[in-house]
Amino acid sequence: MQHRFWSRSKTRALVALAVHCSGSIACQPVPNADAQRPPRPVHPPPIVPLRSTSPLVQDVVVADVPATPPPVPTVPPTIVTRGRWVESRLGFRTHRAVVRLADGSEGPWITVRVPVSRMRFDALRTENDRLASGLRAPNRIAMVAGYFERDKRPSGVLEANRVIHGQQHAHAGSGLFVVRDGRARVIAASSAQSEWAGSELVVQCGPRLVEAGPVVGVYADRGERFARAAACIRDGGATVDFIVTWSSADALRGPGLYAFALALAGPSPAGDATGCETALNLDGGPSAGIMVDGVPEASHPPIGPVPWAIVLGSR
Repeated sequence: MQHRFWSRSKTRALVALAVHCSGSIACQPVPNADAQRPPRPVHPPPIVPLRSTSPLVQDVVVADVPATPPPVPTVPPTIVTRGRWVESRLGFRTHRAVVRLADGSEGPWITVRVPVSRMRFDALRTENDRLASGLRAPNRIAMVAGYFERDKRPSGVLEANRVIHGQQHAHAGSGLFVVRDGRARVIAASSAQSEWAGSELVVQCGPRLVEAGPVVGVYADRGERFARAAACIRDGGATVDFIVTWSSADALRGPGLYAFALALAGPSPAGDATGCETALNLDGGPSAGIMVDGVPEASHPPIGPVPWAIVLGSR
């Protein structure tokens, strides 16, 4: 769960600290407070700021950082408990394993693999903010969508079948998950509206965990450890994996975004030799969850509210 107004208040505070006014005539700048802090341990060095504009992953921008950081090697998860694929008569498949990621986090890893052309994609406001309510007929899968505000409005773009639920906003995440013409894509949130307008489904969130190449889209570990959810594009957009992972010890906790991105870009816990072609982080922490009708082992009820859900059913 993430709120846009937090970033605005933080910005106002930083602006106030960055300027010291002497008298009523001139104001003299003072050194940036963030620049005076000792560097945080990161892996791998050097420190490279995250690309996303999402408040969840904002970092200090260093002027001499290259515009296009070099690719980061992927780190495949360690399989603690190997799972198996379960087939659905609707054409989607589910898989659950227990994995250990590069940052030492360990817990379940659910994959729900969806053939895009065979499934109907939609978005809806849940009942009482419960993700399970998204499974009302004819929906068979309910997945957490993007960030939302305190009044439960979507923080960014949320459109489904030409119904507009949320508007584009710079602080709602750096990517768009788009389903159009039987294909799925993850594109930059700054993309022209013509790239996604009129699509079956558009969800804004972020950061973009894996970018075209594929290239890992997160460049440093900031220390956050939360349950995670993502949309992973495969087969040139013909297939989408919805993925949820969390800590075995605490359902609120899970991997850092950096370790999550490394795992998504490499060989998967479900046995795939290659990783996601692109991937977008969806709302995590207490809101990370997925519900699959009739498949409890591939379901993970979130421990927090989910006012908006991506829902799927058969065409």
